[in-house]
Amino acid sequence: MDKGERIKSLRESKNITQTELAEMIGTTKQNVYKYENGIITNIPSDKIELMAERFDVSPAYIMGWSTDIPNNEKSAPVTADESALLHHLQKTYADDDLEVLSSLNRNQAAEIVEQAKKMKSGE
Repeated sequence: MDKGERIKSLRESKNITQTELAEMIGTTKQNVYKYENGIITNIPSDKIELMAERFDVSPAYIMGWSTDIPNNEKSAPVTADESALLHHLQKTYADDDLEVLSSLNRNQAAEIVEQAKKMKSGE
């Protein structure tokens, strides 16, 4: 399931219209349609974060980086590091690179994050 399909599925499971979701995240109904149908694939990180908050899932779930099925319990809040990383990835990498990253399981993604932190600190 790609991020557009996840957004649509989450929206429908909450009985929210595209117009209502657009109002909640500060965009247009047309943009929500484009997100859900893969027309806009580089969704701004602030919109991903707002949708995650509204749907009670993590941004990683929406992006496809986590395959954990959401439940009725609120997911762990996004840390500043995760938010910054999400924003950086979207600005830096092509959609096909992000698709590769989204295919990783949780352990593989955590390993990449740890390696990136080591690289950043000069280790």
